[in-house]
Amino acid sequence: MADTVPAGELATSPIKERQNSLENALAHRPDRGELEERNILHTRAEISERQQELAKAMAQRPERDDLVQRNILPHNANVAPALVAHQRELEKNMLERDLKEKLSHRPEPQEVIQKGILKPDEDPTNPRE
Repeated sequence: MADTVPAGELATSPIKERQNSLENALAHRPDRGELEERNILHTRAEISERQQELAKAMAQRPERDDLVQRNILPHNANVAPALVAHQRELEKNMLERDLKEKLSHRPEPQEVIQKGILKPDEDPTNPRE
């Protein structure tokens, strides 16, 4: 017949296993000094130094208007960041379509010469020698 385990011991068996596992892990846990040496934990002095560096960098960071003026940030801040690329693509396509439309209505060089806007020697269809 199979081994029988008392009902009370069966119910606590997984709990006992977890408890033993936790006790084993805590017994082999590295101390604070070892964790600091391995750069897992940082000393309070290191944390304070990093906070000061970050505060200094944040104070020196350019204003948003300056970044917009330098074309680093987009002008329209009302668009979600995930949609900015799509908005730029749409604007580019609209500009391209507008330019093609304007170029299709552009007068021929001969017409511009006849109206006196260009001189005959400025005709773009005749290559200069």
